[in-house]
Amino acid sequence: DSIWVAIAPGVTVLSVTLPGSQTAASTGDTITITGAGFDTGSTVSFKNGGSTTPATSSTRVSGTRIDAVLPSLSEGTYDVIVTTSSGTTGELGSAFDVDGTPAFNTASGSLGTLLDYAGVANFNAGATEDGASVNVSITTGSLPNGLSISAQGVITGTPSVNVSADTVYSFTVTATDSENQTSTRNFSITVQENYTPTASGQFGY
Repeated sequence: DSIWVAIAPGVTVLSVTLPGSQTAASTGDTITITGAGFDTGSTVSFKNGGSTTPATSSTRVSGTRIDAVLPSLSEGTYDVIVTTSSGTTGELGSAFDVDGTPAFNTASGSLGTLLDYAGVANFNAGATEDGASVNVSITTGSLPNGLSISAQGVITGTPSVNVSADTVYSFTVTATDSENQTSTRNFSITVQENYTPTASGQFGY
């Protein structure tokens, strides 16, 4: 008599795509895994050395694609493992690197207050990664006229905006590291009106 043996279909992991133009990933990033044989119950995990960590979540888009959210992982190079509902595994070695994202030097919120046409700014909205400065830029909002921000996040200048009352200028700074990973932080600067007495006893600029 013939004996039939069921063989679980194979699973293959071919590639991993990181978000945007990033060349490294970090906690919370969603990566795209492509391959073959991904069934409905497939799960994703990441291996570095002897340690394996499951994805925070994974979504099977098709039999050839899974999107997975990275858990908290130490910096290093990781293999990707896809395990089907039947327990069959496919693995891609050295699939991606995990690296930290830029960390800002200053807490979010107000950087300070300047007197219009008189105050001299010297604020730090910079960020670092692994101890080195990274490039920053203002991506929403704007600085008061007369102020500028360097690539390292140093804000300098004297405001020249003719405010008639204390005015808050809010803006978002984005820091980008060498692996195109980004961090953002919201800041503000307040410009105070600057009145001086005139000969007639009135006040003006």
